Amino acid sequence: MLKCYDMKSFGLYRYNMFSPDDDWVPGAHATPENIAKVDLSRAPPGVPLRELLSETHRELYQPRGAKR
Repeated sequence: MLKCYDMKSFGLYRYNMFSPDDDWVPGAHATPENIAKVDLSRAPPGVPLRELLSETHRELYQPRGAKR
């Protein structure tokens, strides 16, 4: 959605809501540690999943209190 539909502001908003212990928006950021845990056997062949996750994190992550 970030690239195809030019929805960066929405992505920034939603991606930074992720929290592992949140009932409303559970999830984890695509940090290098979390990307290393990804089971690539479940991804379609030829999809550079780790690279895509890294790009997403680089483009959308904002440390708490930071503004872009």
